[in-house]
Amino acid sequence: MHVKKIGSRIYGATLTPSEKKAMEIEIRKQISASEREHELEVDSLILRILHDEFGFGTRRLKRFYRDYILGMSEIACRYEDPECGEYNANTVALSDIGIDIEQWYRLEEL
Repeated sequence: MHVKKIGSRIYGATLTPSEKKAMEIEIRKQISASEREHELEVDSLILRILHDEFGFGTRRLKRFYRDYILGMSEIACRYEDPECGEYNANTVALSDIGIDIEQWYRLEEL
């Protein structure tokens, strides 16, 4: 790392490529850890909506949740380690069947 300064005042730094990569990996890990802190509440919301609005019983909720957790693990792997694969694979898969989830996300078609 090269520290940029004028006199005794530091105003920045230039990181080497390996330092940049290490920093990015650490940031991604911290974001992932933060998301895990709220994971149970978000998961509970999804399961409650599936039960209340769509009539999913215990068996269907468990089946859905098992698949959902596996998918979330894959996403976390791709997010923390770009070598795991394409990050937006699920968005692309939905797009292939005509669903623009990004448009839904912006509440344009809900």
